[in-house]
Amino acid sequence: MRDDDDRNQEDIEKELHDLIEQLKHQQKKDKLLSVTTYGLHKNFGLNVLLMYLVNLLLFMVTTGLTSLLKVSEVPGFFIGVLLFTLLEIIVKMMVFRYFLKYVLQSFGLLLLVLSVVLMYASVSVTPGLTFIKVTDLIGFSIVFLGLRFMLTYYVKMHQFKLRK
Repeated sequence: MRDDDDRNQEDIEKELHDLIEQLKHQQKKDKLLSVTTYGLHKNFGLNVLLMYLVNLLLFMVTTGLTSLLKVSEVPGFFIGVLLFTLLEIIVKMMVFRYFLKYVLQSFGLLLLVLSVVLMYASVSVTPGLTFIKVTDLIGFSIVFLGLRFMLTYYVKMHQFKLRK
């Protein structure tokens, strides 16, 4: 009788230990998923607003740090960033929907090239914004995307900590 109780107790403890390990593993998955997903907010309108503000801030910072983007009109700068943000959100949503396999196979390099093309398109259409050389465009894009990755990673980590 006593042996049965000890075995039952051991089984219960083992099950509890396994459940705790599964919960820890699930929390690590949730953290990774929340940090690597696209977008800063679940609400689409707030996501667009936050992405515009982040892009605006980082366009200003990158322009100041690198001086690769020539700005001759301030309203054109705001319009160019808005156009880039909207193009990026629309095109990346379609890319993630239809070409996720290729994005994963290229380890995200496809998104880098896509961002450079979208930046060129938005800057070339907007009056008052110019890149002198192609290398200026590529350098600006790499610095901008690196800074944006770091900032959005920090924001998502902060959001994940608040959800706990």
